[in-house]
Amino acid sequence: MTSHARARRNTTRAAAAIVLGAAATAFVLWRLDSILASAFSSLAWTAFSFL
Repeated sequence: MTSHARARRNTTRAAAAIVLGAAATAFVLWRLDSILASAFSSLAWTAFSFL
């Protein structure tokens, strides 16, 4: 294997890791947003029921 092919494979692996990391981060933020929204809405309904 030439050094060029090895560098290209490492670059592909790094790019795949970056894409996977970005997708995982976006998924976690999306889930966190929905979790926070549901928690906030339930909290708002609880506070509204006490008024």
